[in-house]
Amino acid sequence: MIAIIIIGIVIYLLLLLEWIYRSGFIHAEYSRKIAHVLACCIAAAASQILSRDVFIYINILFVVIFLYIRWKKILVSIEGVDRFTYGSVCLPLGFIVIGIFLYSRVYEMLIGLAIVGIADTCAGFVRYRFKLPKSSWIAFVIVWVCSFATSRFIFGNIQSLLIASLVSMAEVLSGYGTDNLTIPLVYALLVYFFK
Repeated sequence: MIAIIIIGIVIYLLLLLEWIYRSGFIHAEYSRKIAHVLACCIAAAASQILSRDVFIYINILFVVIFLYIRWKKILVSIEGVDRFTYGSVCLPLGFIVIGIFLYSRVYEMLIGLAIVGIADTCAGFVRYRFKLPKSSWIAFVIVWVCSFATSRFIFGNIQSLLIASLVSMAEVLSGYGTDNLTIPLVYALLVYFFK
């Protein structure tokens, strides 16, 4: 029952963002960033109340939903950006990766979701606002600072430096929105092998 409520909340928020976008209040790039942060927040909350399997199944469902949305071009607020991107499909895939490797390690999982939600969103916002290329050094620095600061809540300096550096490289080197998958993958693999 809780899983159905979470799915309903996500769909409601996506439709609300679509309405806000179509009403002319925000640009698709901003509605996309809002959806990104909300998805990470909902994933963090869901990870605390759902079983690992249900969490993964819900995200598989959203991969399928977003593939269909891309194919039919339904949610312009998410898919109506000026570039080709698989970000909306890769984000639930990234949640699946974090869930597979870190679901039983609550704090590590929450930090990973926070890094995806904060660092990636901040870098994307700055890139869009100042018309910077994907591989700019500014994006690297923003992701590095956000990842390091977030990681320091539970990791030591060396681990946080490693996380921040590799996650930042994943951000800068990943094209077409695949950073929504590569950042969680790099983070999850690093943290999984820390212990």
